[in-house]
Amino acid sequence: STYRWQVEYGKTCLLRLVSAVMNAELYFFIAEHSLTVVGLDGAYVKPIVTDNIMISPGQTMDSLVTANQSLGQYYMAARQFDSVRPHDQDYDKSNVTAILEYK
Repeated sequence: STYRWQVEYGKTCLLRLVSAVMNAELYFFIAEHSLTVVGLDGAYVKPIVTDNIMISPGQTMDSLVTANQSLGQYYMAARQFDSVRPHDQDYDKSNVTAILEYK
Protein backbone atom coordinates (compact mmCIF):
# COMPACT_ATOMS: atom_id res chain seq x y z
CA SER A 1 0.00 0.00 0.00
CA THR A 2 0.99 3.63 -0.34
CA TYR A 3 3.07 5.11 2.49
CA ARG A 4 1.26 7.86 4.44
CA TRP A 5 3.20 10.52 6.33
CA GLN A 6 0.90 12.07 8.94
CA VAL A 7 1.64 15.61 10.06
CA GLU A 8 -0.22 18.03 12.31
CA TYR A 9 -1.80 21.05 10.67
CA GLY A 10 0.32 24.18 11.15
CA LYS A 11 3.52 22.31 12.08
CA THR A 12 6.81 22.61 10.20
CA CYS A 13 8.69 19.34 9.70
CA LEU A 14 12.23 18.55 8.62
CA LEU A 15 12.30 16.24 5.62
CA ARG A 16 15.67 14.60 4.93
CA LEU A 17 15.97 13.18 1.41
CA VAL A 18 18.69 10.65 0.59
CA SER A 19 19.22 9.73 -3.04
CA ALA A 20 20.21 6.06 -3.15
CA VAL A 21 20.16 5.77 -6.94
CA MET A 22 23.25 5.20 -9.06
CA ASN A 23 23.06 7.05 -12.35
CA ALA A 24 20.22 9.54 -12.48
CA GLU A 25 18.94 12.71 -10.93
CA LEU A 26 15.50 12.66 -9.34
CA TYR A 27 12.86 15.34 -9.11
CA PHE A 28 10.84 15.48 -5.89
CA PHE A 29 7.79 17.52 -4.98
CA ILE A 30 4.79 17.65 -2.65
CA ALA A 31 1.55 18.74 -4.26
CA GLU A 32 0.49 22.31 -3.35
CA HIS A 33 3.43 22.74 -0.92
CA SER A 34 6.67 24.65 -0.98
CA LEU A 35 9.92 23.18 0.29
CA THR A 36 12.59 25.27 2.03
CA VAL A 37 15.99 23.70 1.43
CA VAL A 38 18.19 24.28 4.50
CA GLY A 39 20.97 21.71 4.09
CA LEU A 40 22.94 19.83 1.44
CA ASP A 41 25.22 16.88 2.13
CA GLY A 42 25.43 17.59 5.85
CA ALA A 43 26.12 21.32 5.56
CA TYR A 44 23.74 24.19 6.22
CA VAL A 45 22.88 26.45 3.30
CA LYS A 46 21.12 29.79 2.99
CA PRO A 47 17.41 28.78 2.90
CA ILE A 48 16.04 28.35 -0.62
CA VAL A 49 12.25 28.18 -1.14
CA THR A 50 11.15 26.07 -4.08
CA ASP A 51 8.23 23.99 -5.36
CA ASN A 52 10.40 21.05 -6.41
CA ILE A 53 13.85 19.63 -5.80
CA MET A 54 16.35 17.91 -8.06
CA ILE A 55 18.59 15.55 -6.11
CA SER A 56 21.66 13.82 -7.56
CA PRO A 57 22.96 10.29 -6.91
CA GLY A 58 24.41 9.93 -3.40
CA GLN A 59 23.29 13.40 -2.34
CA THR A 60 21.41 14.22 0.85
CA MET A 61 19.13 17.20 1.19
CA ASP A 62 17.37 18.69 4.21
CA SER A 63 14.21 20.71 3.64
CA LEU A 64 11.44 22.17 5.76
CA VAL A 65 7.79 21.47 4.93
CA THR A 66 4.97 23.41 6.58
CA ALA A 67 1.53 21.83 6.81
CA ASN A 68 -0.31 25.04 5.94
CA GLN A 69 -2.75 23.99 3.21
CA SER A 70 -6.37 22.90 3.55
CA LEU A 71 -6.86 19.78 5.65
CA GLY A 72 -6.53 16.79 3.38
CA GLN A 73 -4.11 14.48 1.63
CA TYR A 74 -1.38 15.53 -0.81
CA TYR A 75 0.78 13.40 -3.07
CA MET A 76 4.54 13.37 -2.64
CA ALA A 77 6.27 12.15 -5.77
CA ALA A 78 9.72 11.53 -7.18
CA ARG A 79 10.60 10.83 -10.78
CA GLN A 80 13.84 10.21 -12.63
CA PHE A 81 15.08 12.93 -14.96
CA ASP A 82 13.66 11.92 -18.35
CA SER A 83 16.25 11.94 -21.12
CA VAL A 84 15.27 12.72 -24.69
CA ARG A 85 18.19 10.76 -26.12
CA PRO A 86 16.69 7.84 -28.08
CA HIS A 87 19.56 5.46 -27.25
CA ASP A 88 19.15 6.08 -23.49
CA GLN A 89 15.59 4.87 -22.87
CA ASP A 90 15.93 1.57 -20.99
CA TYR A 91 15.19 2.77 -17.48
CA ASP A 92 12.20 2.66 -15.17
CA LYS A 93 9.99 5.61 -16.10
CA SER A 94 7.57 5.18 -13.18
CA ASN A 95 6.90 7.70 -10.44
CA VAL A 96 7.42 6.89 -6.78
CA THR A 97 4.62 8.25 -4.62
CA ALA A 98 3.56 8.64 -1.01
CA ILE A 99 0.88 10.71 0.69
CA LEU A 100 1.27 13.64 3.04
CA GLU A 101 -1.77 13.50 5.29
CA TYR A 102 -2.89 16.18 7.75
CA LYS A 103 -4.21 14.96 11.08
